[in-house]
Amino acid sequence: MRLALYGNTCNNFFAVGRALRRASDIDAHLFIDARAEFNQLPESESPELKDAYPEWIHKGAYETVAARVWPGVSPLVREFETFDLVMVSGPGVRLAPFVNRPFVFYVTGWDLTVSPFPIRFLSRQQGVVSKAAALFGGYWQRRGIAAVRELWSQPFSPFQIAAQRLHVPPERIAARYFPIMIDTDRYVCDPAARQSADPNVRRLVDNHDFIVFHPSRMMLNRATRYVDTGQWKGNDRLFEGFARFLSANPSARPVLALVDRGASADLDAARQVIARLGIERHVAWLEGPHAYGFDRAELLPLYSVADVVVDEFGIGWFGSIVVEGLSMGKPVLCYLDERVMTQLYPWHPVLSPRTPDEIGEALTNLYIDPEARRRLGERGRQWAVEFHSIERASQRYVQQIVDLMDTLQPRSRTWQAAGA
Repeated sequence: MRLALYGNTCNNFFAVGRALRRASDIDAHLFIDARAEFNQLPESESPELKDAYPEWIHKGAYETVAARVWPGVSPLVREFETFDLVMVSGPGVRLAPFVNRPFVFYVTGWDLTVSPFPIRFLSRQQGVVSKAAALFGGYWQRRGIAAVRELWSQPFSPFQIAAQRLHVPPERIAARYFPIMIDTDRYVCDPAARQSADPNVRRLVDNHDFIVFHPSRMMLNRATRYVDTGQWKGNDRLFEGFARFLSANPSARPVLALVDRGASADLDAARQVIARLGIERHVAWLEGPHAYGFDRAELLPLYSVADVVVDEFGIGWFGSIVVEGLSMGKPVLCYLDERVMTQLYPWHPVLSPRTPDEIGEALTNLYIDPEARRRLGERGRQWAVEFHSIERASQRYVQQIVDLMDTLQPRSRTWQAAGA
């Protein structure tokens, strides 16, 4: 069986393709646009792949200007016709009406909650060209979502709200949960990182006794359209909680490490909140070597020196930062919708405060009790390996694809998962 993957958001499909090729006889191929940002390239996670892609990874001019206006002219249309099944994320779903093959839409966030509704977010587009591109993209995003055979999503509220607004029939949404897959052998804490000469590491380690690492984007706008679509992270709750932690522990020498990157919509607003709270001297804005900040490999030493990793306090879901932090053996703070989490996992180790007072108290407890940090880190590492490692999580993907192909071509052949 041949499977095409396109839309490598946060390298998700690199992990999926690699896992499927290891765990089954599925011939998975990953397609990457030539203009993709570096953090969407396999070498951003596995530097050894730079200029040395294996035969199953392809790079080309797939998202041309013409293809954005009319996706049917993309070279991928011809490529995809040679595959049995196509799995897409992001703008890749716009190709579905033009390819006579079944499509799976693997939802990553904005591709379901934002892109299909361009008018709601038109004010964030700068200039006539950007606004026109958003409108064209939104139209084709809706057309593509309507054409896919199956939608892989999660039961968090932004996804459910968007699917209802798009009138996606519930029977087209896969019932299985597909965990983020990461290489847990790569995401392992390196104690030697504290001796690194890297300027960002030295800023955190020198003169600080408690490092709180918050690599998330700054998204503070609480307008309804941002909350409903998951474009609100509640970073200001963390800043206020950190200020309360400082007040409760005046002898502490902590630092809140933030990533200064262009992808943050509300960077200026975040700086204003920090200034208003008077905590600037305890905040370190880390500048990576790229416009978008750091690639995943470059984040590893920062995770390693952190005492606590913090994601978001918005609508109750989580993403790669939570899984990466836990795999690194760090306590992780992130507000989670426990109703959904009990559907997805038998247990989890994430600390889930929500209000500034709760966040401040959680930070204080972790600061004064290094042994608790160690225990939580061990449980977090166990959870990441059990539920999100390539070896464990990949079988869910394999089995769903096998089941889908059996419904599409029940008599043509038997698809076999390794070990099944």
